[in-house]
Amino acid sequence: VRIQTSATGAYSGTMDVFKQTLKADGFRGLYRGMATPLVGVTPIFAVSFWAYDMGKKIVYTATPNRTSQDLSIPELAFAGFFSAVPTTLLMSPSERIKTQGSGANKLYNGPVDVARALYKEGGLASIFRGTGATLLRDGPGSAAYFVAYELIKKSLIPAGGTASDLNPFTVMFAG
Repeated sequence: VRIQTSATGAYSGTMDVFKQTLKADGFRGLYRGMATPLVGVTPIFAVSFWAYDMGKKIVYTATPNRTSQDLSIPELAFAGFFSAVPTTLLMSPSERIKTQGSGANKLYNGPVDVARALYKEGGLASIFRGTGATLLRDGPGSAAYFVAYELIKKSLIPAGGTASDLNPFTVMFAG
């Protein structure tokens, strides 16, 4: 993020960012800007899995005469992509605040100051700027994630068993 938000030529590469950050801010400087994503991660993942289940329900509703409850890969991909829609509404402001509040130029005194400045600059639209780009990034990523998750989970089911036969560690491994 520091490379992305700094003036051209401020850093010569990743190791230079690391060295300059340690020199200027110490070890804690490596984690500047982490409070906002840490606070947001749990609700974002909770919403993601909720929305994934909603996406699957949409598929079942749209295909009432199905012969199997197993979803096809495109159906799983739809549900996965759908999961990114509400999560983007949570993630986009968080990422905007994080990127505006980091970098070599210390213009703000933390995430709350960044959010105030963005709101003052252009209201909620300023805080949510980049939401479309975030959805374009996270939609395909979530589709691929949930398809991979379901396929790996399915491959780990014992012969003749069902997904309910999997222990929590196996399900976590699939995730």
